[in-house]
Amino acid sequence: MGAFHGNLTYSLYFVLDEPEAGFRERFIESLRTHAFRDVDVEAGKDRSLGWTVMGDPFDVDLTWERVFFDPYVVVSLREDTIKVPPNALKAHLQKRERELLKASGKERLDKGERTALKADVLDQLRRRALPDIRSYDVVWHTVEGTLRLWSTNKRLKELFEDHVEKTWGLRIVPAAPYTYVMRRAKADEEAAMLGLDPADFTGASGGDA
Repeated sequence: MGAFHGNLTYSLYFVLDEPEAGFRERFIESLRTHAFRDVDVEAGKDRSLGWTVMGDPFDVDLTWERVFFDPYVVVSLREDTIKVPPNALKAHLQKRERELLKASGKERLDKGERTALKADVLDQLRRRALPDIRSYDVVWHTVEGTLRLWSTNKRLKELFEDHVEKTWGLRIVPAAPYTYVMRRAKADEEAAMLGLDPADFTGASGGDA
């Protein structure tokens, strides 16, 4: 789903920090450092997250000319997940267990042996599986200080927020009525708003009928 086609639903964030001098070079270097890489199955991983050029989840040639369209920074966040179907894992585990019992002459495996066997079977199945590829467009309006992620999934938003802070070194907050007003409020207005008492707009909290 993306900025140029598909679902128009997105999550809006406010960027709290102003880019500092030399930001452009550091930004591109960090984008490349945190660009998407294939799932490292050898290290026991089943998931990978990283930046790509918008519109092509396989293109990680991230240059300033390819991500900056004044005043917008546009990239995509790609997430690959390798999932082994539970039924497939169960069937292969039973097959390997029968083979191991036959070869060893044992009647059953102890808990430690079965745990190790399951890990080995899962590792082999992950190596054979194709990852589920998902890509989400990201648009940063550098003048307005707004950041849009084309997803509303809670889990992904948490990953995105962490990845933005880790990659770009920027603090972001989800857009909400409070953050929207506070972002535009002057110092005296901000202090006044912080002192406001909650209001009951439904009339359910008190008073005689």
